[in-house]
Amino acid sequence: MSVLHWSSPIRKCGEKILSPIPNEIYFEIFHHVKSRVPSLRLHPFVKRDLWNMALACRFFCSVALPLVFERLVFVGHRNEASASQNHASFCRSILKRDATAIMMAQNVKSCAFSSWYLSEREEDMEWIFRELFSIYSKGVGFMTNIREISLFLTPVTKELIKTLTDLPHLESLSLTACLPSKDVTNKHLRKLQSLSLKSFSVSQMKHLEDDWWLEFYHQINFQPIVDITTSSWMLCRSLAETDGTLGLEKFDIYIVEDLTVLGLILSKSPSLKVFQNTTYKKSNGFLTLDKIALPHLQHLKAPIAILNTLVPGRPISTIEFTPFEQLEQEQIKCLKFSSRPVTNLSLSATIFDWEDFDLWKQCPHITTLRILLDVIGISDTYMSGIELLSKLRRYPKQPLLHTFIVDPITNNLPRDLQLEHRWLADFVLPQFPALRQCQFGSGFEWFYCHIEAIWRPRVVPKLCEDVLKWARLNQQLDGVDYDGFLKRLLAASD
Repeated sequence: MSVLHWSSPIRKCGEKILSPIPNEIYFEIFHHVKSRVPSLRLHPFVKRDLWNMALACRFFCSVALPLVFERLVFVGHRNEASASQNHASFCRSILKRDATAIMMAQNVKSCAFSSWYLSEREEDMEWIFRELFSIYSKGVGFMTNIREISLFLTPVTKELIKTLTDLPHLESLSLTACLPSKDVTNKHLRKLQSLSLKSFSVSQMKHLEDDWWLEFYHQINFQPIVDITTSSWMLCRSLAETDGTLGLEKFDIYIVEDLTVLGLILSKSPSLKVFQNTTYKKSNGFLTLDKIALPHLQHLKAPIAILNTLVPGRPISTIEFTPFEQLEQEQIKCLKFSSRPVTNLSLSATIFDWEDFDLWKQCPHITTLRILLDVIGISDTYMSGIELLSKLRRYPKQPLLHTFIVDPITNNLPRDLQLEHRWLADFVLPQFPALRQCQFGSGFEWFYCHIEAIWRPRVVPKLCEDVLKWARLNQQLDGVDYDGFLKRLLAASD
């Protein structure tokens, strides 16, 4: 197999050899290039720059190419913006056993399949999609260092199942709105028993789940999995039927359809540290747990009824009340019954409307506070933010708080960095003098720079693409920019 040979670059000025630069400095340069656009994925412009750097010398090539190939996305639908990133020639070279292509394939740690279903008017393209999907599915089988695969609107085919089970280091599998191919039988599904996943995520529409999916879940070995995120109650039923102890450390289920089944899962999960649930069906079952169950539970997000059952006597330091649920003062008292001080809290802004209620008397140790601001039906979100921040002045200063977040449930607050800086200076910092991080739900976060002793903005990584799109379309950027931040961000993405 081909390998990339390299040595440290030799610096010259004409024929004169200059003193070498430590490799650590070069690595810092690569890190800067890779992270200059703070998105969760490698931005196309960053990938372009890394390709150009790879052409400079063997050393740069050996560092840049693994970064370029670290994550691949195979997009099927021709209308998607990212469809131009076509990896067909790369996968064909792999299947032809090209040594260089196979070497590059070893750098892939994560891959995603996205949008491989056709609309009725695109049925004439079916054979192209089928062949291209087959090339990608087989090619991924040679990327033996892959740790993570995600499937979005993608058929689960025989070839894809074989590829999944052939990857020796696969740890994470995510399925979103996927459907099985008609020719996949139980014989093919039984191959899934060889998977040894640590993370499993399933987001399926309930009406699309049938007996095929039940068999799919039955073939998954749940015991080594430490992180499950799902909206599938069928998966939860399979989880509850698993014999023995589960190794779950994080469990996120959107809707609980039967509290009794939830109790079975939780009672089998002694290592659980994080449990998150948005809603549940109140008429189905009862949640009962032994007092010694969940001895390591630290982070809990759930409706009030479930909080009241799980909080007492357990070492929970992070509690999140769910959005859209009407809170009452009596229900907040459950916070006192955790066996550890609650330091991270997320709850509705309506608590600031209660007369004679002091949140910090209930939770004196809070260091991170997230306020859920309901702006549904409110046209002036700016005034909603002002009203909330003004109410903070009713309370004494809180010297322990270091993170404060305003999180609009539906609409973002105005994207205006100058306005946010005024909010920070006029309303927030006077109440929280030790604050080091702040967000106003607009796609930006503010952090305190200790070296310069000033506050600076940065983009929330998962919203980076959205912020860039907004900034490019904004004709009056100077009126909302702060210290040239948005101009520098746009320049970095060009």
